[in-house]
Amino acid sequence: MKNVFNVGLCKQGTHGGKLHMEEGSVVFRASKPTAPADCQTLELAYADMLRIHPAKAMVVLPAIKLVMQDGASHTFRTLRQKAIVRALQSRSNAAWEGGE
Repeated sequence: MKNVFNVGLCKQGTHGGKLHMEEGSVVFRASKPTAPADCQTLELAYADMLRIHPAKAMVVLPAIKLVMQDGASHTFRTLRQKAIVRALQSRSNAAWEGGE
């Protein structure tokens, strides 16, 4: 199973980067150093994930939204929505709320 995905973090604009499926967490790493400091690296523990929602970025692009137990949510634009959801579901207990 693939462990790295190209995504765009939708926070203070859209920041391209990679989503890495690691041992205890999923980690977003921005591709460009010009992204805001809080968007450079974002680590989300699998144990803290509550729900995974399908989403749309910029109205038409497929995306996923990760909702954490503390109420925070993070949206990632991606063309590999199903593959990322499968990878997250195999590692976390987060509920997929998009059908299928």
